[in-house]
Parts: sequence; C-alpha cells; structure tokens
Amino acid sequence: MVSDDEHPDLRIGAKERGLGGAVYPAICHGLDAAAVCLALWENHVAPGLREHLARRFGVDTDTAGRIVAYWAGLHDIGKIEPYFQTKKLSLSPLSGFPAVGPSLPQGHALTGCQWLAMALPESGYPPPDDVDDSRTSLIAQVVGGHHGRYPERPHARYDVREEFGFAEDAWDEQRSAYLQAVGTALGHPPVPPSLDAPTAVVVTGLIVLADWLASQEHFLLQRLQDLPRSGAQADLAAYFARVRPVAEGLVADAGLEPLHVPAASFAESFPAISEPFGLQASVAEHLPELVHGPGLLIVTAPTGEGKTEVGKHAADLMGEAAGRTGRAYLLPTMATANSMHTRVRQYAERRAAHPRPLMRLHSMAWLEQDHTPPTPGSSSQVLTNHPDTSFAPTEWLYGGLRGLLASWGVGTFDQALMAVLPSRFNAVRMLGLAGKTVVVDEAHAVDPYMQKELERLLCWLGRLEVPVVLLSATLHRSVADSYARAYLEGAGVLRRPRRRGVVPPVIEHLSYPGWVHVSAEAGAPHVISNPAPITATKRSPLDMSLEAVPIREEKSGAAARSRPSRTADRTEALRRLLAPVLSRGGTAAVVCTTVKEAQETYDLVRRLIDEAGGGPGEGTELHLLHARFPQWQRDEITATVLHAFGKDGAKDGARPRSAVLVATAIIEQSLDIDLDLMVTDLAPLALLLQRAGRCWRHEHLGIIDRHRLTAPRVAVLVPGEPDADAMPTPWSAIHAPSLLERTHRLLQEHGACVAIPDDVQALVEQVHDDPDLAQNVKREYERIGEAMAQQAQANTAVVPRPDQLADQADLSAMTMNDFSDEAVATRLGADSVRVLCCFADADGRLWADSARTRALVGTEPGRTSPLSPEEAKEIMRLTIPVQGGPWYRDLSPQDTAVPLPWRKHSHLNRLLLIRQPLAESGQWSEAVLGGRTWLLDKERGLIHRRTGSGG
Repeated sequence: MVSDDEHPDLRIGAKERGLGGAVYPAICHGLDAAAVCLALWENHVAPGLREHLARRFGVDTDTAGRIVAYWAGLHDIGKIEPYFQTKKLSLSPLSGFPAVGPSLPQGHALTGCQWLAMALPESGYPPPDDVDDSRTSLIAQVVGGHHGRYPERPHARYDVREEFGFAEDAWDEQRSAYLQAVGTALGHPPVPPSLDAPTAVVVTGLIVLADWLASQEHFLLQRLQDLPRSGAQADLAAYFARVRPVAEGLVADAGLEPLHVPAASFAESFPAISEPFGLQASVAEHLPELVHGPGLLIVTAPTGEGKTEVGKHAADLMGEAAGRTGRAYLLPTMATANSMHTRVRQYAERRAAHPRPLMRLHSMAWLEQDHTPPTPGSSSQVLTNHPDTSFAPTEWLYGGLRGLLASWGVGTFDQALMAVLPSRFNAVRMLGLAGKTVVVDEAHAVDPYMQKELERLLCWLGRLEVPVVLLSATLHRSVADSYARAYLEGAGVLRRPRRRGVVPPVIEHLSYPGWVHVSAEAGAPHVISNPAPITATKRSPLDMSLEAVPIREEKSGAAARSRPSRTADRTEALRRLLAPVLSRGGTAAVVCTTVKEAQETYDLVRRLIDEAGGGPGEGTELHLLHARFPQWQRDEITATVLHAFGKDGAKDGARPRSAVLVATAIIEQSLDIDLDLMVTDLAPLALLLQRAGRCWRHEHLGIIDRHRLTAPRVAVLVPGEPDADAMPTPWSAIHAPSLLERTHRLLQEHGACVAIPDDVQALVEQVHDDPDLAQNVKREYERIGEAMAQQAQANTAVVPRPDQLADQADLSAMTMNDFSDEAVATRLGADSVRVLCCFADADGRLWADSARTRALVGTEPGRTSPLSPEEAKEIMRLTIPVQGGPWYRDLSPQDTAVPLPWRKHSHLNRLLLIRQPLAESGQWSEAVLGGRTWLLDKERGLIHRRTGSGG
C-alpha cells in the first residue's frame, strides 16, 4: 500500500506522439479520462441507461457515475513500468526507478489488467480467486480491454508478482500512488455491491470513449500549458477541477450531446396527416397505455399503410418511457438507409428540442454526409458543426465506428449486428445502441444467418432494457415469435428451453395489418396484440398471374458430365406483356434475378421498343438499374427513376406516358415508385409481395393517369412445371429451389387474384408451412439443411448471450483474439470488394472516362501528394461493389496495388483497379484479371464473367 507522503511522479508519461517532443504525464491523462467520463455520464449517457447501470451496480446514479469514472481513470495504469517508459516513449531511464519491470513486453493494457487484479483487493474489492464474486476480475478485464479486445480473465492459480515480474519496487509504489490519486480526485467511490459481465461490456464502451476524447492531440497540447506543479494531492485536485469544464466542452464539440424528441400525440407529431391510416390510428390510441418502460413492438402491414410514421411515433413513446433519448433506424441496404435518413432528418428538424448531429451509418456514408472532413477518420481534432445546419455531423463522428455514438443515426443492419460479433471495439457499438430506441425497418429482409444475428442482438437489447420497434411487410409468425422470445430471454423473464422440442409460442398469431407489444413487467412476459381489428386502405385486387417461359439448357463446360445450365427465355412473354404499355401507355418494370440477366433483358426490351416503330409506342422511355454501375451513375439513375415513376414526378407532370424499368431486386425496398405493371422472375413469395407493393402504390393520392388500366398487375415468369429441378440456374443460385417451387405451387393453387392485405399473412405462412407444396423432397431437404447450416454458423459466430456471459463472468469471449476484424462478417456472401474500372491508353495513363476527358485522380505522372477530400470522394464515386471470393484472395500484391496517393486513405487503399486497355481499333477492350474479364459499358454497367465462359 502506498504511504501517505508518496504521490505520482509527473516524469512518468502516458502520451508523446504529436506533442512536439513533450511527454504527457500519466496521472494527468488518467485524471483527464476520469473527467471526460464524468462529462459523458452527465451529458451523453441517456437517463435510462444511467439508471440501468446504477441498478446493476446496486448504487444511485451519481455514485455509479463516479465509479465508472474511477475505472476510466485507471485505464492506462499499465504504462507505469520501465518497458513502456523507455521503449514506447523516448525517455531515458528515470533516476530512482529500476530499469527492469515485467518479464515480457506484453502491452500496457494487459499489464494494467494483471496488476489491478492483484491490487484492487487492497482497496476493498474482493479477491480475484473468489469463485462467487467476479467484480475484481471483470474490472481488470474492462481496463485491459480499452484497446478493443479483452485479455483473458485474471486467475489466482499463479502468483502475479512472480509470474509477471511485478516487484515491490518504486514502479509498484507509483502504480499504487496513481490508484490512490485517481480515487481521491473522485471522492473515493465505493466498491459497487454488484457487477455482471453484460454491464461490464457497456462500461468498457464508455471508458474507451472517454479515452478517445481525452487522447486528442489538440486537447493534450492545450493541457500541456496547464499541468499541475507537482503530484501532490492539492495540486492534482486543483488540476482535476480545472479540467472538468474543459471535458464537458470536449463532449459537446464532438457532437455527443443527446438529440431529444419529446413524446407527443400522433396529431402533434404529424400535423400534415389529417386522417391517419388505420394502423397509425390504432398505435396512437392504444400503445401509450401499454408503454411503461422498455419493450418490443412488432408492426406488420403492407406498403402504403404508414409504417414509417408508426415507427417514429412508437419510438418517441417507447424511448420516453425507457429514458432512451437516442434513435437508431436500421434498414437492409445503403439505398434504403439513405432514403430513410432524409425522412428522419425532416422529422427531427421539425420536432427536436435542440439540434444535434444526425448520422448516416454505413460504409459509404462519408460520401453522403452533409459535411465532409478533411480526411475521413484520420484527424484527431474535434470540429464544431457545419455552419449551414446544426444537424450536420462533427468531424470527430466520422472516425472509425464513432458514428454509432451520435445520439441519432440512420444506417444498415450491419452497423448494429457488428455489436454481437466478436469484433474489436464491439463494446463501443453496444454502448452506441444502449442509449437509443432501435427501429428495425424491413425486418423480414434477412436470411437465416442474419436472422440468428438479429435474435442475438435483440437478446442483448432486452438485457440492456433498450426499446425496439420492428417494422415488416411480410413476416412469418414463427420469425416474429423468435424475435420476441430472444428479447424476453435477454430481459430475464423467459427461460431458454434446455432441450429441442415444442415450446409454447410467445406470439400465437399475427394480425395483418397489426401490431404486437412485448414487454417484461414485474418479472413476467406481457404480450398484447392490437386490441381491435385494423381497417386497411381499400385497394384494388392485385392480378398476380403466372406466365410460363421456355427454359433452355446448354452445357456449361466441356466435360460430358457437367450439369447443363438452364436459362429463361423471356422474349415472347415480354413481347406480349409489354405490348399494352408500348402501345397505350403506362409504366412497367421487369425485375430480373441477376445483373447479367437484367443487362440482357435491357437489350431485349430495347429491341421490342424499336419494333414498335413510329406507332403509338414512340417515345417509350427505357431505364436500367442494378448494383453494378459506378456509384455516381447508380445515384443518377436512381434519382431519375424516383422522379419519373414516383409521386413527385406525377405531381409535377413529369411522369412519362410510356416507360419501362429493367432492374434487379434492389427496387423491392429502396425505391418509392408507382408502377402499372410488374413483370418479375419467380422469387420467394415474400419478395414477390414486396415487389407487388410498387404497383399502384400512390393510387390513393389520385395524381396518376392510369391510361384506362383497371387494376395493378404482377406477371410472374415461371418454368412450365413447378419443380425445383426445373428452375433456371441463375435463379437457383440466388434463391433456394424448393422455396421457388413452393411459391410456384402456392400461386397456382391460390389463383391470380390476391387481395391485399387480406391474403398476405396467410400466404406468407402457408408457403413455408404447407408440406404439400414441396414435391421435390431432395431439394426440400437441401433447403432445410442449408438454413440449419447458416443458423448453426451464425450461432458459432456471434458473442455469447448475456446470461451465458454473466454465468461465465469472463469477457474474453466477446472479442475472441483468433478472429481478425476482416473475418467477422454480418452477411454470408455479401459484396466484399469494390472495384474501379478505368481506361488505360497506349502511354499508360489512366482515365476516369472512356472519352479521356478526365484523368483518374491520384494517378497523374509523378504525383505523390495526398488526396483532397473532394478528390477522395470523386474516386469513390467511380467504384462498383462485386462479389469477393477465392479469385480475389488469389490476386498478387501487384494486382491489388493502388496508386501511391490512395494508400494512406482508409477508404481507398483496398480498392481493386481494373485497367481497360485501348485496342488498336480505337475501342476499349475487356480487361482480364483474376481469371475474369471486365468491361464497363456506359449503358449496361459492369459486365464481368469468368474467362472462357459464356456467363
């Protein structure tokens, strides 16, 4: 134990980089982090989360704040040892201190973990070998995990001093003096009566955040001018008092203060809606009397029933009741997230008490933000908000995964799911979610792998008492039940069945449209469905007809035993189905399963339009939209399509008299468009219903000329027979063949007339539940096996459930060290490589366009200077996402090298450059790379295929 006259030595440093040769004292950095943690506790952590953590500690909220700040102040205590001071810092050996410390250069985080496990019991904490009390070992792991990965739990099976070389010397006295000084500054907070591992995860996120803010170079340089005169108690107390208000400024300038929208009536929240839809009216009337704290709301309804407004209103009510002021709106794709961001921002601007940053949360968000930082993620400075708008993000929020720490954010599922994967800094993601109300839109848009991830996330959110709203247009009851069960298991009011078998459902029935509220009150589950039937918007019956198309077979390789490749011939079906649009007018979409099919179908439809000649079909517009366009071109096409086929274009008189959109499945969720006719490849029923939601979507507005059409129509292209083995090869590669067979048979049985919403829920459940729909037993077993395999793989990939982690009392399973960040993925088979197709002339110069009017930025001869922010954005807008895989991993370093100015930019250093050469004919020819040919066509987008194959 340190003596009364021993105090921290200011010569012992913690920071040096960027400080102009100065060394920042370790004790000052510890006090800075403690002060910042207190500021975060008071000005960033949501009230409900403060109360939750305090209850878990068994103390009041003020005491809980001081306890966490105390631990934050100790995070770098492992730097007080000779290896760090002389090897990591450029310090000469300090007089009066031994030159030898721990036996191995193991890193200061691990050193701090091990030493605290030994030293904390001298301050009243339980011994780390107490099998019934894990508080000390958890705190040691929290401190050791402040760089993103947790060390192994300290054990008492060895003598720490002997094992790790912690001698009772001057270094040991300094660590004890440091421990005492931080405790004194915070009024010696008591040992918390309790601490569990899930709570420790959130605490870790808070300590990491405090460290990040207190480690900024501009802040350290400022504090160097105001260091204490000595390490005496009075000087340190005065220093701590001076840094407290500065710490509060750091939190505010970083954009971490809460964006609060108070709960209000539906009419007050949406004054422009004079007559709410039935769904909106039901939630507005009945939900307020059910919400007394955290809970889960599941909303199911067809498109056009106002689910988005329901989500916002429910989040306001539930967030207010649970004290979670933040919001996380999560959607399946970047396109849907960007669209939702605009709507959420308009809502926040109208209703927020004080403007605060509103973040986009996805990998390409830095291209879309309202204000772009000088170099995304690289600067350590905090800048205030952009002067044009107070809802713009600060520069600090752009760095790494900081965006989720903003009070409000709109992004993709992945940003939240990463919190339940064993990735570095997942504790920060968990902290970012814990203070929010989470709204998951398009909750049906997940595969079995992501469904298990979402269940694990809901389990953690239930444990942390986070309100959640799930919105879906097509959700099977069993999936809704799984989500509700996961949330209640996390909340601790529902036990996980020990054995497989039939368990009573939490949700026995889903109304459509309808909603279910699930909560944990008084230690028991409470499940309430909408009290009264909901009247949906009256809609014309949907004509969903099956259109048989020829399936052509051809050998895909030279081997005689190779399986034939089957392709769908859409020619005659499209000629017949599109004829009324080309002759009389209207809007149509042709939805293809793959990009290659969409590109070929685009050529086919263009020929059909040309065949119409100079007759009534003259002037038919044709558009192509898929994910294999450069980002700038995809954005332009999307904007054009949204205006031409959307409600704004109809209001402005810009809706084309005759138009056809050829697209892939990306239009299912990301485009608010209105079509008269949809022709679509066979797909799982839920997806077909999603696509059908784009037909006569804005009919209730009365702003569209239907050209004498009397009903919306969806024509589903199918093989002649509903057999899984008869499906075209590209369709089977994307969707389970047996599910396509089930959908085909169900639509045959049901007939062409589909009543929406009346038929939807029954169809969604029947397509999965009716055993008679699966005649091809082999393919059915393959589908079930694949789903089970994905779920099993997800179960091994996610972090433990909160109750498992609490039982283990060991945080190391949260960030398994044998998992690299690159190996942790939220989706199976997701696009994982971004390519940039450029044009290489005979002199070797690279051009951004085929006309050679714009040189590719950063490849100018002799250039080594860094890229400007606008240049970086210009480059990224030229990129295209493609599927990764072995072909990419087998590329040589020369193949994957990028120009020198790109290498230091975090978003550009892993791009794959595709150089299309200029042929002798003067035409640009295909590039060959990774066993594939690549050609960027200005109309069709990227065309790439395996070398020597037809597709």
